[in-house]
Order: sequence, then structure tokens, then C-alpha cells
Amino acid sequence: MTAGCALILERAEHLKVGAYERSDVRDGQANGFKPRGLQTTFGKLIAHTAANGLPLAAQQNERLRKAALLDVGLAHALWNTPALGHFPRWESLAPGIRGGLGEQMAAQQLHLLSGSFTRDGQLFHWRREGGRTGEIDYLLELHGAILPVEVKSGAAGSMKSLHQFMHDKRLPLALRLDRNPPSVQAMAVSTTQGQAVQYTLLNLPHYLCAFLGEIIPGLSGWHD
Repeated sequence: MTAGCALILERAEHLKVGAYERSDVRDGQANGFKPRGLQTTFGKLIAHTAANGLPLAAQQNERLRKAALLDVGLAHALWNTPALGHFPRWESLAPGIRGGLGEQMAAQQLHLLSGSFTRDGQLFHWRREGGRTGEIDYLLELHGAILPVEVKSGAAGSMKSLHQFMHDKRLPLALRLDRNPPSVQAMAVSTTQGQAVQYTLLNLPHYLCAFLGEIIPGLSGWHD
């Protein structure tokens, strides 16, 4: 028996299904990794990933999911904001509502880059499991690299989780979506654990994140 045949038999035994066969007891994917996000008429659920390398789908945890609605108007209806009667001033909304709307708008824009609401995309989120709390709003694969995305509803906000994530994953570039003008910052900070970390932070208004595919390649050294 050749080595190739042995590998095929070993794979079939592990997956509990032969080549080109379907089974209710299939244990895994034969050809790479495919995100199995739940698609509905209202949006999709975004899976958690450990983000220790590419593809992000290789370490997804479907038990930890967050919802991305098809349209931000659905979020207004779901949260019963004043937009049901008249469109409110942004500052008049509660901070939690502003944060949720910012994340929903970002998810809709990012899906234009990583997939769409009509097919499986490569949009994920990250959350520290056990111990200290920490979360990265979104992660996506762009130009063969991992890009963490932090979403802020205003012009400022804490980035403790992002600093720690960039240190642990040793990534060169992160994106922050907020209400500030576009800018690029060379970050040299310390985590809450006292660990030094350096990375490039791209700041964009929410409405520009759909153009990341054109913006990021122009950043010097981001893919190192």
C-alpha cells in the first residue's frame, strides 16, 4: 500500500465517512476548513476564533457567536430606538446603543471585503476564554494576513484588549473604526501586564472600512 492510500484510509477512518460520501456522523472537514456560520434572512452569526494563524476558520468555536444583522435598521427596531418614529441625534442615544449600532455598521461594511450575507465569509471575532476578560470586535483575513478590528462609537475609548492581543499574536497592523479623521499611528505601549508592544494602528471613520482593500496595501511594512 502506498503512503497516499494509507493517508486516504486514515482520513476516512478519522472522519467516519469515505470520499464523496455524506453522513450524519461525519467528524470534521476533509478539504481544509470552512466556516459554518448560521445564515438567516436577518443576518448571520459570526463565529469566535482563537486566531493563532491562518486560516482563521481552523480554530473557530461556534459556541461563542455574535450576531451581524443584514441592515442597521433592524438593530433600531430590535432595540426600540426613537428611529421608529423619527431619526434621533447620535448623541441622544444611550452609550450601549451607540456601541451596538457602531458594531453593526462595521460588520455590514466588513462583509463586503470578506464575503457577504449570501455566502460564507471569513469574518470572525475573538474573546479571551477563562481568566481575564478581553475581546476583539472583529477579525478578518485580508491580503493573506490577520487584521484585528476595534470598533468605537465615539472619538476615544480604551484599547487594553487590543494592546494585549497584538502582543500575544505578534501582528503588525490593527484597525480602529471611530469618529476621528483617517490617520496612521505608530503605537509603542505597554499591556496591563507590563509587556512592551509595538504595532501600526490605522484609524478610519466607520464609512471608510469598505475601502480597506485599497487603503491597506499602501501602508509601508504592514505585511512584515
